[in-house]
Amino acid sequence: MPKVALWALIGSIALLFPIFVFFVKSFQPLYYVLWVVGVGGYVYRNHVALEQRFQSWNIGPFKKFLLLGIGAILTEEIFASTSMHLMRYVTTGNFSTYFYDILQFWALNLLTLPGLIIGWYFLLRRYAYTKKEIFILAGLFGLYAEKIYQHIILYPTIAWLLIVPTVFTYGVIVSIPALSIDHTKGKESHGIIRYALAFIIPFICIMPFIAIALYIKANHPELFPPAGFFM
Repeated sequence: MPKVALWALIGSIALLFPIFVFFVKSFQPLYYVLWVVGVGGYVYRNHVALEQRFQSWNIGPFKKFLLLGIGAILTEEIFASTSMHLMRYVTTGNFSTYFYDILQFWALNLLTLPGLIIGWYFLLRRYAYTKKEIFILAGLFGLYAEKIYQHIILYPTIAWLLIVPTVFTYGVIVSIPALSIDHTKGKESHGIIRYALAFIIPFICIMPFIAIALYIKANHPELFPPAGFFM
């Protein structure tokens, strides 16, 4: 991992902490420390051993890829929910809704992000990508998924600081199941084609899930995080 990217990540998180704590009243930057630095750092340091373990797991390539992807989503959403609600827990001393808050985040992301995992499965089964390409392309898709482009207009300072942590967040999510596939054996094609497909295929796969999530939210809003956490 280039040092400039790591320093950009560290700098962004360091600047986001006081902004979120004092103005947004949230410990959201803690989420990036736990998920990106903690889990992402562990995966990066142990990717060879994890790759061998995941690829030797004999339960079928699609099932394996999907389970690892969903496992990554569930884990990172525990960190996300905890970090975003931690200020409320600390100020009120009430942790009674902790598990309910996590279930809301799980409901939201299990109805949206599996499309991203499925899209990358089809990509890696057909085309050859390097680990760096997977990480960066999945991360850039995360900027669209999290609507960072919209926040740049409304909250430019926070939005610009969220770019690097968001790229790392989604990069880690997709990189974990990607270790279960030998993604160098796929079809070689021009970089522009592969890069374009890395946005087109996940977008197509994620749209039905978004439609289902919007329908359920319209009828059962209590299942999802409150306004500000969801579209």
